[in-house]
Amino acid sequence: MKRLFYLAWPILLAQFALNGLGLVDTWVAGQAGATELAGVALGSNLMLIVLMFGTGVLMVLSPLVAHNLARSDDHSELAAWLTSARISGLVLGALAVLILGGLSLLLPQLIDAQTDIVKVAQHYLWAIIPGMAIFFIYDGYRFFWEGFGKTQLTLAFSFIAFLLNIPLDFFLVLGVGDWNGLGGAGCGVASSVLMILVTVGSHFYLRKDTAFASAWRGKWSREYLRRLWALGLPAALALIFEVSLFMVLSLFIAPYGAVALAAHQIAISITATLYVIPYSLSMAAAIETGRLLGAAQLADLKYFVRQSLLLAGICGLGLAALTFMGHDLLPQLFSQENEVIAVASALLLYAVAYQFFDALQSMAAGLLRGMQKTRFTFIATLISYWGIGLGSGVWLAHHGHDVQGYWAGIVLGLSSAALLLMTRLAVWWHRHPT
Repeated sequence: MKRLFYLAWPILLAQFALNGLGLVDTWVAGQAGATELAGVALGSNLMLIVLMFGTGVLMVLSPLVAHNLARSDDHSELAAWLTSARISGLVLGALAVLILGGLSLLLPQLIDAQTDIVKVAQHYLWAIIPGMAIFFIYDGYRFFWEGFGKTQLTLAFSFIAFLLNIPLDFFLVLGVGDWNGLGGAGCGVASSVLMILVTVGSHFYLRKDTAFASAWRGKWSREYLRRLWALGLPAALALIFEVSLFMVLSLFIAPYGAVALAAHQIAISITATLYVIPYSLSMAAAIETGRLLGAAQLADLKYFVRQSLLLAGICGLGLAALTFMGHDLLPQLFSQENEVIAVASALLLYAVAYQFFDALQSMAAGLLRGMQKTRFTFIATLISYWGIGLGSGVWLAHHGHDVQGYWAGIVLGLSSAALLLMTRLAVWWHRHPT
């Protein structure tokens, strides 16, 4: 388990740094006014879905590379994986440009919001498109070097981006001297600049690091590109199912009024921040699973699977205890309105009920990803989140439970996902006796 922690702690800190980028954007945009903040929130939520899809496709690369490194001393396949990652990054970047560009043009017809808010969101999307066009190349590089176990590189690039984002946001959003800045669009410009910088920086780093020298020699392989997408597409869709569920719930909750929606957003913000911990452990577990599978160390792999699930369960219980102890206090960090605080506090109690299962399903998904079994995760999350979770939430909400009914649906959905994914791991376990 030492190797799991060795891989996980830089990923965890990197995720906190990336979350910090969003927090800085939110705070600085808020200083520019409520309209600018609302526009940035709308634009960034749309961008996040596209970003999560691309990340989901490429995240399967790290266990594949770890598997390749452990299986043989012949690292000729690494060039094929790296080239496939670059090609995929370019394809995903082109898709991001088309999707975000199209959404920005269609926003006035799609969103029933104030014209000024829509304009800010449009300007934000236009500003971030140049960065998104090449950012997935960085994602490919990132998951490639994480397959080597070099997760500290991810932390370094994420931390540098976080530090640079602070002055960029202040300058571009609020301006300096006689220049008033760009408002909410400045957040998009800052993010775009950072995306370009980390992509260019990671490219030159990989070119100069001797550990990756052999990976630059070789041509692209249609077979490796096909394998990357065959595993990555189901993983990406599974990730989108989870992320988009909470966004869609916001649309269902909006008719209940501003208090309910604000409380929902506060509860989501708190739980999403805590979820970074099991998510980072899951990312690290996928890499180590790929390595053990490649080395054909079945006994060690089964021990690792058992210990990883135990660790995830302990982590989930710890987060549940932390949330329970702070369910009255934490919402006060986000709002001063007693009614909002009371509703958010009640919703966090539902989070207490699902955090154990959420940690387990996250770890199980990571282990299955490391075993190159992403298709089942896709099916399980579709059934659990959108079938059981959303379906039961809507039913409960319309039978007298209102907003809390939707959160009860989240509990049922995440519990179902954990049960299905754990069952799939149990099947694998019994099919591979030691």
